[in-house]
Amino acid sequence: MNANQSEVSTEFKIQVVAKVITMFLLFVTIVLVNFQVETINQAIRWADWVMGSLIIVTAIAFLSVVG
Repeated sequence: MNANQSEVSTEFKIQVVAKVITMFLLFVTIVLVNFQVETINQAIRWADWVMGSLIIVTAIAFLSVVG
């Protein structure tokens, strides 16, 4: 019974993390759509920022699930 509760808890954490990541991606998408990208270099800088932020968020989410 205890193992089953633990499994449900882990599954719940994964669902919460997935929702957080989805909300983050939605927010970033809205920001990028509203932001007027004037040059290719600017677009590349934004892409780097988004990827860096996504990696950080994913790492934090992974650690929170594992921990």
